[in-house]
Amino acid sequence: MKKFTPSKQMKWLFIGVLVLIGVCVLLTILIIRHATSKNTLREPWLESTEDGEAVNPNREITLENVYITAVDEHTITFLYQGNRYTLPCKTDSDVTGIANILIKNQKIQKITLKNDYISGMLISYTEDQVEVEGYGVISCEPNVNVYEDYEDEIRAISMNNLVVGASNLKYYVADDCICAVVQSEKTQVYDIRVLIKNGIQPTYSSLYLTADTTFWIEDTAFSAHEPVNVKQYLVDNQKALIKITCENGGRLYITDENGNITSSGYEGLFYVRAYDTEKTRVALINEIEIEDYVRYVLPSEMPDSFSYEALKTQAVCARTFAYSQMTDPTYAAYGANLDDTTSFQVYNEIGTKEITDRAVADTTGEVITCDGELITCYYYSTNPGVSEDMEVWEKEQLPYIHKYSTLLSGKTVEELGLEQEENLVAFLNGAEEAYDSCSPFYRWTAQLDLSNVCDEKLGKLKYMLISKRSTSGYILRLTLVYEGGTKMLSDENDIRAFFAPYMTSLQLSNGTERTNFPLLPSDCFYIASVTEDLHYVLKGGGYGHAIGMSQYGANAMGQAGYTYEDIIHFFYTNVEITLYK
Repeated sequence: MKKFTPSKQMKWLFIGVLVLIGVCVLLTILIIRHATSKNTLREPWLESTEDGEAVNPNREITLENVYITAVDEHTITFLYQGNRYTLPCKTDSDVTGIANILIKNQKIQKITLKNDYISGMLISYTEDQVEVEGYGVISCEPNVNVYEDYEDEIRAISMNNLVVGASNLKYYVADDCICAVVQSEKTQVYDIRVLIKNGIQPTYSSLYLTADTTFWIEDTAFSAHEPVNVKQYLVDNQKALIKITCENGGRLYITDENGNITSSGYEGLFYVRAYDTEKTRVALINEIEIEDYVRYVLPSEMPDSFSYEALKTQAVCARTFAYSQMTDPTYAAYGANLDDTTSFQVYNEIGTKEITDRAVADTTGEVITCDGELITCYYYSTNPGVSEDMEVWEKEQLPYIHKYSTLLSGKTVEELGLEQEENLVAFLNGAEEAYDSCSPFYRWTAQLDLSNVCDEKLGKLKYMLISKRSTSGYILRLTLVYEGGTKMLSDENDIRAFFAPYMTSLQLSNGTERTNFPLLPSDCFYIASVTEDLHYVLKGGGYGHAIGMSQYGANAMGQAGYTYEDIIHFFYTNVEITLYK
């Protein structure tokens, strides 16, 4: 066979193609780098134009409140605005810590260390001020820098990473203002601060307290059962914050002005703070050890008649939830980690019980973790045989939350196909037996009167329709059609809350009827009927958001012989049960 030999023309064509490919690759790289430069934060000592081009790279600038993390013979490494940088610098001394640095010609010319700091318990914080025990309220510089120095690793964090009640903090002060905060070791907080709400309000316009033993407001003693107007005490003594303690482990109570007790007794101590400078309203915070906090949460969140393994499961979940919420900033301005309502966990609604105390003691210190981190331990009352995940809150999925079935038949969520309306109707009418079927909320029927529903801008409601369901049958989109337009509800809480004022009755699967129920039990339902004057009948199942642990499901599983460890691993995936450290 004759050997093929390419012609000169073909060789040049081949070379031309290679050159063209190379030019295209180069142009692509340049385009990508140019586009990226527009969205990449340049070194803060460099000026740049809007398109990312460097301008005046040799200007002089001072970066304030950086954290110098490392020094060698020729360079210094520092943290600034969450980023780590290294620049040339000649110094013979150890200059690590908080400092201002002067940069010129892209070199560090001068370092001014900040050595003045105070230490003390973090009592409360907002965006522009911090309250430190023993020092009171101190203003903060805008966007104050916060750092964590733990196990030889220094990193930038935010104020929201700090724990109200923590003492492992240094507050660097300049010109009577906090310019930086350093958390010097891992936070180990075993007390929790609970905001005791006034119904749905976080503060009180009038507040009387007493105790069943002698008690002290600061250094002033009061007799047992003597009601004290603590708001007036703040005014008379020109105080913004007072501490109340009891003798010999006594309990504190909220009363009316005549001394009639209106609350359960509280262990631990109280802080009362003026919420505004005029002291027109005050906030009440109960500080208590976390194990005791869990003792008061457990019977308020789960009936003490439930199986003992379910009670232990709830104890571990409540403890995990408490620790995971320590850095929640919701009530940081009040000096609290969380509140005493269903927004977090119901606390001290009915006191403590012997059996629930034992369940807490038998699981002392145990928490649930995923990849070494505490999980946010969501739980709820009842599901209709299937659960949900973060989709119903339109939030990012979590590795330990999953959709599961509690049906005794073993059918999976996928097999049921509940996103299809006809399948959901058959499922809710069938009431197949499940671990949750012992709950009166396993199936329910709600009567609604929507005849007078109006929107300020869109007018009178004409009708509603279910636009989208999840694979578990829960509503993801509910469309409300008004005379002047439509509204879309897409959050589980919003859907349940919308119907609450219009629910005239609620029939449960055990034959009981409820009125004035605060929320639609769940958003797993279908429209069974509707009249021309907008009287709706909804048929549904479950009570709560259906994310995480089902309390009624846990009860039935405990009765069936499952251990609390089994129950936890059923409801949460990729988790371990460990001791809190």
